[in-house]
Amino acid sequence: MIFSTYAFRCPRCAKTYKKSVSPLFLGPGSRVCGMCGAGFSDGSAEWPQLTPQEQRLFLLPPTILGWLGGIAVCVIAAFQYARPDDSISLPGFAFVMLFVPTLGPCFLFRAYQVRQSSARYDKAMRSSLGMSVDGRP
Repeated sequence: MIFSTYAFRCPRCAKTYKKSVSPLFLGPGSRVCGMCGAGFSDGSAEWPQLTPQEQRLFLLPPTILGWLGGIAVCVIAAFQYARPDDSISLPGFAFVMLFVPTLGPCFLFRAYQVRQSSARYDKAMRSSLGMSVDGRP
């Protein structure tokens, strides 16, 4: 299996509501099942609420670390088998051709998720303090 995925399910009806390559996901922490209507804690948290270790695990889950390790092996192999006159261009080319199409979109999507989560958290904090969007009471 190329990707190891984690499935998150409703505890009442077992409907899968999220699949992810990370054991963590970002969200407000509660959810209502679309199938059975049960409300439950889904185990998610917003980005600012995660510990530094959880943030690293979210950004670099085991599946992504495996891909990075494979890319590192390919780049090292490219260094080993490159001719002296093209030793700079071949490993760079190998890195770009392996990293950008496979992991580039993943990191862009993770950055988008972090940004959205931080915005949700800030909005929730402002509303709990009775502040408007511009920071005034």
